[in-house]
Amino acid sequence: MKDRKITFIKNVGLVSLGPIIVSLVGFLAEPWISRMWGPELYGLGAYFYSVLQILTPSLFLRYNFAIVQAADHREASNLLILSLLIFSALFLVVVLFYPFLASLLGESFPFERYKAYFLSSLLAGSLAILLRFWSSHMKRFGVQTMSVILLQIVPVILLLLLGYQGRVGERQMIWVKSVAYYCFPLLMILSFVFKDAGKVARLSSWQGLKEVAKKYVDYPRHEYLGFVANLLVFNFPVILIAKYWGNEASGLYAKAFTILYMFVLLLGDSVNRVLHKEAADMVNGGKDLAPFINNVFRALVYFSLLPFMLVMLVGPELFSVFLGKRWLVSGQFAQAMALWSFANLLNLSLLPLYGVLNHQRQYTRFTLVTLALRALILITMGMAGADVVLTLAVFSLVNVVVLLWQTIYIVSKAGVKQSDSLRFLWKRLLELLPLAVVFMVVRQFFNLGTLQLISLATLLSLPYVYLYYIRNIKQFRSLLAA
Repeated sequence: MKDRKITFIKNVGLVSLGPIIVSLVGFLAEPWISRMWGPELYGLGAYFYSVLQILTPSLFLRYNFAIVQAADHREASNLLILSLLIFSALFLVVVLFYPFLASLLGESFPFERYKAYFLSSLLAGSLAILLRFWSSHMKRFGVQTMSVILLQIVPVILLLLLGYQGRVGERQMIWVKSVAYYCFPLLMILSFVFKDAGKVARLSSWQGLKEVAKKYVDYPRHEYLGFVANLLVFNFPVILIAKYWGNEASGLYAKAFTILYMFVLLLGDSVNRVLHKEAADMVNGGKDLAPFINNVFRALVYFSLLPFMLVMLVGPELFSVFLGKRWLVSGQFAQAMALWSFANLLNLSLLPLYGVLNHQRQYTRFTLVTLALRALILITMGMAGADVVLTLAVFSLVNVVVLLWQTIYIVSKAGVKQSDSLRFLWKRLLELLPLAVVFMVVRQFFNLGTLQLISLATLLSLPYVYLYYIRNIKQFRSLLAA
């Protein structure tokens, strides 16, 4: 039992290492990359990447997810081959209908010009995703970690090198995005070919393919729609913003989202992984989940609300200092998106509860509602010619409401009263009101520079450091101990 626990902790550590390294390197490199590559080029790269992010995981009809849950190597081998066959058929459809896809999406991006880049990236990225699930089944988490690091680090290095050489253009940006996708599967392919290819060939059969297709049919039948909707929720804003406000606005949005999401992913994904195991063990052991989830929810609110409030106050100043003056508008976008990112962090951290408590269908409903509302806002305001910052403010406000509704719902299903969660969240927001009011009054009546405004916001936040962090250190320690 002890050895199993040690192995589990080691695996979690290996999987978590990738996001930590990637986030740190990306954060440190951002000031240089942002000064070399402007918003329009960044927007082009974000558009290309967003379309790939939607299509790449979608071409397996969700059967690839079942590989991790397979009862044995035979079942996993058949699921791997089944997923590969489904992907091959759907990839052929994409190739055949590529001119239609290019014309549909090509208003803001020249997809026809970069056909070879796009299709090869789609092929490499999809193969990487499939082999990632196989690696999880085989418990080769080190290979996964190194692959994720390659996916994120390679483009950072290439963007820096090309920037220093002065080779900053459309083709170079797309080439960098493609190379990252080519590098992604390399280690997993080598590991698979040398260790598992023969085993998979021996263990798979047509009868086995039929059996796993039937056994795991719930994945494409019940989960696929929600999965694709979730991919669209995260990636299509870049596409619609580019369509209605241009690539520069799309690049400014993508940069703001990337910076904010670094923090969301780093904390939210870490809590997500710990929570999944802990909550599942408690439910399986018949223990009361409510006290644990209540502590996690409160710790997350205390830990994350203040940083996002500071972004709301001095987002443009922070972005102009950190990334350069031409990204000041991106800081305005970040201001509008700050509370949305806070709600996103809560939602991401508590996401495993839907699976643990068997509320997957409700999650799908939430995702579809979110997708419909996001699309409605962006399309309506885009067609009306509304200001992009105002659009993002409305867009973010609706996202905040939906995501907090989602969070309060799943926390209540864990046994925490909705009224208690709402009351706690409302009190924390009211506590921050004096900080915001004092800052805005001083800003209005005194002509302060960029660094002075940042210093003022930092100074005003000091009482909250004690109120939120020091006073609640026990909650954080218990969360970290888990």
